[in-house]
Amino acid sequence: MRGQNWLIIIVVVCLSLGYLFWRQYRLPFVKLAEEIQAIKAAGEPASYEEIVPPIPSSLNAATVYQQAIKALPKFSEDEQMILDNFSAGRPTDKTKVRRLLKRCRKVFELTKQASQLPNARWVKFQPYPYNTEFRHISPLRSLMRLLRTKALLHIQDGEAEKALEECITLLRMAQHLDEEPFGIHVWHITLAFKFTSDVVQCAYSSKDILLQQTRQLLQLVSAWDGDRTLVRLLQLELVLQMQSFDYLRSSPELAREFSLIWSEGCDIYYGRNIAGWMQPLERQLAINELIVLRFDLRLLEIARKGEPYDWEAFKKLDEFAQRVKTTGIVFRHPSWLKGFAFQPLAIAGEILWPSGLRAEGNLPETASSFERIAETKAYQRLMQTALALSLYRREHGSYPKSLSALVPRLLPDLLKDPFDGKPLRYRCGGKVSRCGVSVVT
Repeated sequence: MRGQNWLIIIVVVCLSLGYLFWRQYRLPFVKLAEEIQAIKAAGEPASYEEIVPPIPSSLNAATVYQQAIKALPKFSEDEQMILDNFSAGRPTDKTKVRRLLKRCRKVFELTKQASQLPNARWVKFQPYPYNTEFRHISPLRSLMRLLRTKALLHIQDGEAEKALEECITLLRMAQHLDEEPFGIHVWHITLAFKFTSDVVQCAYSSKDILLQQTRQLLQLVSAWDGDRTLVRLLQLELVLQMQSFDYLRSSPELAREFSLIWSEGCDIYYGRNIAGWMQPLERQLAINELIVLRFDLRLLEIARKGEPYDWEAFKKLDEFAQRVKTTGIVFRHPSWLKGFAFQPLAIAGEILWPSGLRAEGNLPETASSFERIAETKAYQRLMQTALALSLYRREHGSYPKSLSALVPRLLPDLLKDPFDGKPLRYRCGGKVSRCGVSVVT
């Protein structure tokens, strides 16, 4: 009888332990399903098409931009140096600049034609999003630089109105890039605003500009909604991560390769991440995806609170990302184990530690998208204020003593520094500045 009791106890203990192990094994799957359900319930987009709706090919400006790109002449290094020196304000032979730009006449015509179309779709989103290509970026950047050079030449020729026409084209290109909220596109929106700012400074210091153009520029500059762009960018990142993990589940070989990958900077050789061999692949993917989604949702939460952004929160997120990246063990002793590791969060660690474009500064890596948006907002608001000041001067003969005089007729509200939330600094005489960036009207 006593033997039977012990047998029952052993069976019950084994079943209990089995149940506990089974629950622990299933926990990441349950938590991930709950997280995805919460994302859907919150109304977050679940596909690329929900963020970037398809458009008819007849309305797609990208096809006309591609024609302009094909028409780009191939400049020699010396010729490119001439254009760069002129744009930078260095002494340059204007005759040579004019001759080089004349070779781009067809390019300028097609670019202006493309900018007048309502929409643009450049990116062909791939089943595995990280395979998505951005071959249009480099030639588009060349188009922007040529437009700036042409505008600056117009100014030196005393044709400031024509220079602002090039600015209008630049801003419309920025609107087209904004339709697909990838980080690399945001960087080039910043570039378009910066180039426009450079031209506006020169144009308004040379002569008064036609009222119609000034108002049109102010309208185009004000149209960009940085907060909306940031939220869409982070929503796209969320969709990208979910689709990436779905793709990895459908491609076990690629998923296994990812689970075995090493973290940059560690002396771990490919295939020697023991966690990648020991843990069931589906469970590894669920654990890593859960971490990545929670990280991205936290970024979305910060973005939706608006500016000034909680820069301190990024430090905590960076610390979290670093912990994820280093979770596990890197074997260094004994010597025969050197080069091996047990890092169960290798996939999440690679994703959460950004290596993409950053603006200048000492902010945490996770703040890079926010920093870029804030920088673009700074250029935008400086231009808005400069253009409004120019309109005010045309009407009153002098600049206002305070920016509040521009509200509400020329500006809806007093514009603020996107980095600290304080009103833009202004000195009577037409100079408005922010953190080293300035526009003089």
